Amino acid sequence: MTPSELLYIIKILAIPMWILMVILPERKLTRQLIESMLIPKVMFVLFTIFLILKLQHGGGFSFANFGAAISLVTFQNFFIAFMVFMKAGDLMLGMSILNNSRDDKVSHILVIPCLVTAYYVGPIGYLLYKIVRRVSKIEWISKLSRSSY
Repeated sequence: MTPSELLYIIKILAIPMWILMVILPERKLTRQLIESMLIPKVMFVLFTIFLILKLQHGGGFSFANFGAAISLVTFQNFFIAFMVFMKAGDLMLGMSILNNSRDDKVSHILVIPCLVTAYYVGPIGYLLYKIVRRVSKIEWISKLSRSSY
């Protein structure tokens, strides 16, 4: 598995989950996937398989073989690790936003921009959700968002 293949698989796994969270947040399938955290777990398993394959290709890893350890710390491998963790982390953050909005009874229409922002820049989407949640507690805004829902 090449690094670009791994990134492609990670994106293919993540995008349908984001679509489900935005369009069908209360469907049974969406709720089950969120509760189980299946997609982020699969992403991390794929990354682990990628690392194992890299270790096998590099002749194995041991504390006695410092060269094998150094060969794992390449820019390309670091970038792949970073992207996998970012994509999985952003997805878990989006799932958290959706769960919190459900618990706090924030209108899904107000949550959609937060999810989209979390997809692109996770922490900013979470910050936006915190602002939306606080603002949605204001009575007239709360009535307005419920009437459009």
